Amino acid sequence: MLKMFMKTVVVVMVAFLIGLTVPDSAFAAPEVMPDGNVFDADYYAESNPDVVAVFGNDANILYVHYLNFGKAEGRLPYQMQVGVQTVAPQQSDLQTIQAQQQAIELPRISINSGDKVYWTEKGKSYHRDPGCRSFRSNSKIYSGTLSSCPKDDPCNWCS
Repeated sequence: MLKMFMKTVVVVMVAFLIGLTVPDSAFAAPEVMPDGNVFDADYYAESNPDVVAVFGNDANILYVHYLNFGKAEGRLPYQMQVGVQTVAPQQSDLQTIQAQQQAIELPRISINSGDKVYWTEKGKSYHRDPGCRSFRSNSKIYSGTLSSCPKDDPCNWCS
């Protein structure tokens, strides 16, 4: 009985000491965005200095970057914690976030009609990079000038 009590005391003390050594998060609480995604701009900026170097610290621009690039690149939108829940957005909230996204334009590389581009038969976009990650491995890739390309939508990844 005494051995069991001592083991329990040791386990409680170890757990307490571990709790003292784990740092609390220095980031603001994640927010549920109007479109239902959870995002913490402070955490995203701190964790992705390369993004901040190009786009700055504006929370809206960071969120648009996450939606357009960061999510596919495996970047985390917030420090993972237990108990963060998402809620269903209201229709007016969705319209607000769509308007904000349209107002924030990420820089695009200019392209001329004579520049070489790549596309697939079933894809909706043209690409500047023949190795673009949005190409499927079994797709036949066509190439030509932008003026000869049947697609008019630039790729979100490489154009």
